[in-house]
Amino acid sequence: MLGTLLLLFAFIAHNILAISPENRAQFFLVPNEESIVRFVIDTESTPQPIRYEILDSSGKRNEEFSSTTRSEVVPQDNRIALSVRLPQGFWEIHFPETSQRFGLVSLPPITGERDPFFSIDAALSWLVHDDQIREELVGIARRVGISMIRERIRWSTAEAKENQWSFETDDRYDSLRSMFKKHGLEALELFHDAPHWMAKNGLYPDDLIQTARSWETAIRHWKPTLGGLEIWNEPDIEVFGGDLPADQYVPLAQSIAYTVRSKALTDKPIIAGCMALFNRPWMENLAECGLLDEYEYFSFHTYYTASEMESLFGRFRYWLAENDKGAMPLWLTECGQPWQTGPERPPIDQDWRSACDIVMKAVEAKACGIERYFAFVYPFFEEGVHNFGMMDKQASPLRAFAAYVQAIRVLSFKEYIGDLTVDHRALHRARVFADGTEAVAVFYTGKTEEKFTLTLPLPAQSFETLTGEVQTNNDMHSCIIGNGLLYARFDRKAITPFLKTDTAAMRQYRLAAQELAKKEISPSPLVFIYRYDTEQVEPTTSGYRLKESPDKGLVLSFRTFNLSTEEQTFSFECFVNEFPYGDTVGSVTLPPLESKDFSFTVSNVLNFVCRDRLTMRIVAKDSDGVPCRKLVLFFLEKK
Repeated sequence: MLGTLLLLFAFIAHNILAISPENRAQFFLVPNEESIVRFVIDTESTPQPIRYEILDSSGKRNEEFSSTTRSEVVPQDNRIALSVRLPQGFWEIHFPETSQRFGLVSLPPITGERDPFFSIDAALSWLVHDDQIREELVGIARRVGISMIRERIRWSTAEAKENQWSFETDDRYDSLRSMFKKHGLEALELFHDAPHWMAKNGLYPDDLIQTARSWETAIRHWKPTLGGLEIWNEPDIEVFGGDLPADQYVPLAQSIAYTVRSKALTDKPIIAGCMALFNRPWMENLAECGLLDEYEYFSFHTYYTASEMESLFGRFRYWLAENDKGAMPLWLTECGQPWQTGPERPPIDQDWRSACDIVMKAVEAKACGIERYFAFVYPFFEEGVHNFGMMDKQASPLRAFAAYVQAIRVLSFKEYIGDLTVDHRALHRARVFADGTEAVAVFYTGKTEEKFTLTLPLPAQSFETLTGEVQTNNDMHSCIIGNGLLYARFDRKAITPFLKTDTAAMRQYRLAAQELAKKEISPSPLVFIYRYDTEQVEPTTSGYRLKESPDKGLVLSFRTFNLSTEEQTFSFECFVNEFPYGDTVGSVTLPPLESKDFSFTVSNVLNFVCRDRLTMRIVAKDSDGVPCRKLVLFFLEKK
């Protein structure tokens, strides 16, 4: 029987302060099977029988469902146990006396292989401090089909003293990664700070030899659960990158790339970029410095709406193609839609908007050939006026998480095959994904507070809502789209004549699916950092704005590191707007694992500025005169 259970005890609980779940795994049910959901009561007196009701995904109760579930009040040890048997979909247990709601996700568990595409940013190291809740959330992630969890490491506390790593710390990194190993999950590791003992240029570490040594130690230690390593976080913005140009980020990434490859530390992805924005000058600088030739993965973030995804993904993909890397795997490692800070659970309308946008962005990412998608963020997380959590403060699921679980269940291991040819004024997307036998259309309006009836060009086999409820229709040629999104299942062969395959998403998908040209990656052990002088230039994300008057030369200072255990002989050559400026540093031999500073002056630099920008390329040549490393600097005209 469908509908909502309403089971009210004739008694009212007295002096109840709060009700807490005994565990969080119990909120994930097998549809139509009896389950027991247990709670602990915080009360000032002996608890009396407690009123509760079970609400459907709309937040309403339905009398039709009243006889299928019974509750049991257990006064011993201030605990109660509720017996529930619920159809597929999202539900809530509501306790009127405490005005508390707890989410229930009634969807079949994922028991087999997990689609690597569906991942999540959890930040459990920082956001969840209770070990029981941590492990329950890790176990839930495994149950619902999530393949990888994005985590964070405070390098400044994990290696507070030089060469003395603490792999546990107050954030209990090791304990959490033991939970990952137990439940068969991998971690995408991330860091974006440097220890205080390490000299820093802005925010980045200034000792790249020690940086390489430190992260060799960390990678070896966490190798059993390592799914990938992102180098820094959002280096293109002020918060984490200090509004510095990409040439300041590149040496850090180069030092880790060299160390990983030269010592064969891992075959897991080492990922560059991790960008907050599509910042074209910053990205051009990164590519000019050659970093795309040393990395095989690139990541970025977005909090734009789902309707903007196709265009945004295309901008990243075609930028890669301009640099002969069109098929490079793109990972979207942060992508969320917040609700307003304040309550423990969002108002229903905000919850639906969050759920719809997060899921549709995953749909668009999958259609456009993004390799991995990390929904942001798994636990309760308030940041300013926004709460990005997909779980509430008690770590019970919101509609946003239920909707993501449903997307994983419906779309795992299905590939984008085109858009269904169907028309409706409110319909924004009709993406179709398929495996060998079944096709699933995702109908998206984005209008979570309206319902629309859609007429289909062929009959569907079934319909399911954003959070998994089965929609029963007499006429399978039509369906009702509510809460902004609906899934429709079709026979794979029958849907083919009704597909539009020449879409912008398909062009991106095919580009991403091409075989990436395999090149031998042998990065040089030489890495150098431009040590800019703020008396001469003002750093910005687009380059260095010149401060000096035209009659003065520009002093270029560099710190060069030899990351290898063998001495390196090299020389520098400078190019200004592609024209050789001449040899600037003669042949130099740098001992193993040492660094040295160099400087030279470019005269009349403002005479070279063209279209408000000067490009200066510093090329290192090995002992045979072969270019082995370059650093490209953008200088902007003085205001």
